[in-house]
Amino acid sequence: MADEIYSDGIGNIIVAGGVVRIDFVSLSPTAKDESGSPAVEFRQRVILSLEGFARSIGKIQDTTNALLKAGLIQQNKPGEEHTAEPLAAAKTEPKGEGRNAPDRKPPFP
Repeated sequence: MADEIYSDGIGNIIVAGGVVRIDFVSLSPTAKDESGSPAVEFRQRVILSLEGFARSIGKIQDTTNALLKAGLIQQNKPGEEHTAEPLAAAKTEPKGEGRNAPDRKPPFP
């Protein structure tokens, strides 16, 4: 069985010495920030060669395009802050049309 790690997002990307380091973060279940919201905590770092990172960008873009086409996410307009919030409609699927519906294809390759 492969290990799986959940992340709420990327906290930082560092490029140094021909290596790309991507820090994944999650919201803390206990710690709070100054505004009382869950604090962001470092969880895991993935380290890639520049070549591996460049190949990964293509895969991420292909998946992003498929999610946009399926209407599961919206593209940000210029000047908008980047968010990871899916469309509200994508959060609630009609009963019987979930991920495992037999006639439904996944939105990405």
